[in-house]
Amino acid sequence: MLEILKYFTSQFKGPQNTILQLTNNWDQVFPQDQPYHLLYNLKLVEYYLGSQSETVIENEQQIEIEDKMQIEYEWRNNFIIQGGFQQLLIVLKNVCSKPINQITKQIVTFILLVFKLYLAASIQAYQVQQYIKLPLKVTLEQIHKILNDDKDQELIQYKNRGKEPEDFIQLVNELKKNDVGNLLLQNTDLKQLLEQLIDFSQSILNKDDYDYEEKQLIELNIIVITTLLVSGQQNVNTVIQTYYKDRYVHVLQKQLFLPKYQLIRKACCNSLYLLFKFQQNLGSFLIDILLQIFPEYDNKETSQYFEVLCKIIEENSQVDQSKYESLAKQIKYNIRWKDCTETRKNPHHDKTFTGQLQLLESIGKVVNVLDEEFAQYIFKTCLFAFNIDIPLPELNKSQLQEYDPKEYVKCKSQDSRKSAYRLIIQYCQQDNQFLLKNGLQYIFQLIPFYNIFQYKPTAEVKHFSGYAGIRNLGNICYMNAMLQQFFMTQEFRYGFLRVDDGKQIDVQQYKDKDKEIRLDDNLIHQFQRLLAYLELSDRRDYAPYQFCYSYKDYEGKPINIGLQQDTQEFINHFIELLEKGLQDKGWDQILKGNIWRPIM
Repeated sequence: MLEILKYFTSQFKGPQNTILQLTNNWDQVFPQDQPYHLLYNLKLVEYYLGSQSETVIENEQQIEIEDKMQIEYEWRNNFIIQGGFQQLLIVLKNVCSKPINQITKQIVTFILLVFKLYLAASIQAYQVQQYIKLPLKVTLEQIHKILNDDKDQELIQYKNRGKEPEDFIQLVNELKKNDVGNLLLQNTDLKQLLEQLIDFSQSILNKDDYDYEEKQLIELNIIVITTLLVSGQQNVNTVIQTYYKDRYVHVLQKQLFLPKYQLIRKACCNSLYLLFKFQQNLGSFLIDILLQIFPEYDNKETSQYFEVLCKIIEENSQVDQSKYESLAKQIKYNIRWKDCTETRKNPHHDKTFTGQLQLLESIGKVVNVLDEEFAQYIFKTCLFAFNIDIPLPELNKSQLQEYDPKEYVKCKSQDSRKSAYRLIIQYCQQDNQFLLKNGLQYIFQLIPFYNIFQYKPTAEVKHFSGYAGIRNLGNICYMNAMLQQFFMTQEFRYGFLRVDDGKQIDVQQYKDKDKEIRLDDNLIHQFQRLLAYLELSDRRDYAPYQFCYSYKDYEGKPINIGLQQDTQEFINHFIELLEKGLQDKGWDQILKGNIWRPIM
């Protein structure tokens, strides 16, 4: 860098330095037929335009700070007055017309860094640029609070990112002198700049994988485009509203749904929301173009799309009731008739299905679109299973493994269930008797009462891996370990669930502490029950009380859950009981055939 500075400063000597001579001959400053020379000069220009605190070295002598700052100030002014930024735009246009390679990416990066800094300083958009890059965990609702100067202490660290540093404030003040900042905006064709950035975005987004430099360049492009649109200078917004609308929409579609690159999707989401906040007259336009790229059900990365669409709908002052009602009608149809990919075995939620629940809630905050029939569908089908009796079908092992009725509690993930509950709450504001009329008492009867200090329902939810445990009732860890081994052997699990021992339910009653318990005293049935609960339950674990009672020791007594026993002794006796229970029933091959031997 030292050698570069020496060379650079040697080109500009004295108050009547050769800067003006260079800027009068832009082909010499930006030799577009020599890409490496062009890249070198751009690096110098970028340094000199952005340098405000380092020391310049000339002839091995240190220049006084005041002189240095004056030289920098004069050079920047001359560069702007002589149309330097318009020349940078010409270079950008020429480079973007060529195939993208390592050199062109570096050239575009240098040009965008300069525009990013000087556009922000000219229109004071530093805050916007910094908030586009906020972390993934910062929601649009939190950005809304930051912009509204909310005093929430948790948001202070993010709010401070929008605080202008001293060197940036110094640049802003310099551009205000002699109205140089406005001169920059007037002498540069901002519409053409926006067009070039959109075209470049289309080119670089035309593939699936990106290296680090490309990801940084995409993010930088998003920031400069947003800065231009937020400024509203030269009616630049008409570019995306008219003749460049289709290209802009295509770029948004690629950025918002880009697989594997969540940071890019988040930057695009933040940029759209910030554009809306600073140019609220674009609210309806943004909603229209977002609806134009409404995701298909096979699109798995839709969280950022629905987040920004919902937030703009909620805050947009230009309400088109008929449009919202029509959209809500389509969403309700999708929720009711489109498949949801959530399963109990899959811990990940269906983002598109969940997003539509959230979108319907956002529309409902603006226009009354919920009706009792749909609320009943959400309550009785998406959240709970009312009056559904689905017998275990006669399926082979592979079919049984995938069996999951579509209408049997449609919302299975935590995220989709939260969204569905919020819809029910929203409808209850219209009809506060809805839950009482539609089975709330029945739900209460199904929910066990926990008289436990600091009880947390979330502690009872199945692990995110999708597997449930077996509760240790005392000292039965030796038994639980073996039962989990049986469950994890899929051929055995699904084979045993199909077993029919031909015996009727043998209901017995016994007393456990202070309560009477009725159960089916049949080990085969209880083992099937245990396997089924581990497979289908949404709870954290299964309490094997009934299994322990139906498992009888050599003396015919239920297992003592307070006594630690030998694992080998347990499994030998367990095998004997299963073989005895299935003897002459036609199912003994499940134990004796190719399923049982690998276990042994």
